[in-house]
Amino acid sequence: MFSMSRFAKSAVVAAALALGVAGCASERHEGVPASATLGAESRGALTYTAPHDGMVYVVDTNDDRLIYSGAVHRGDVMRLDTQSRRIMLDDRPMQDKVLDTNHTYRVYFDDQGYESRSRTEVRRETVTEHRHDGDVDVHVNHD
Repeated sequence: MFSMSRFAKSAVVAAALALGVAGCASERHEGVPASATLGAESRGALTYTAPHDGMVYVVDTNDDRLIYSGAVHRGDVMRLDTQSRRIMLDDRPMQDKVLDTNHTYRVYFDDQGYESRSRTEVRRETVTEHRHDGDVDVHVNHD
């Protein structure tokens, strides 16, 4: 009887811990990197200005859905306009018909590793063609 009681207590403690861990898991959507920080949160409309170049992630906390992610530059203004149901970035529509006036939204910002993702490598090549009796030799010089 004593061991059954101890087992029951252990089961209750384990269940409580499992519920606590599950509750914490929904704090951040799985599509938002761990390095991202919460920039803004609001029920309904919200405005967020990017502090640096990076990525933004918009999460609908009611539905636990990542509804937008994209690159931003320092000073870009993101508006969640719940009346028109749009996400705007510097007055350009990014997403349409995704917002609900009664939902809570979070905007996360991440600038970790952004530079390496956003850089485009440009290689310049000079091609020189030499003709000898109908044969063509092609030389490529990399600058």
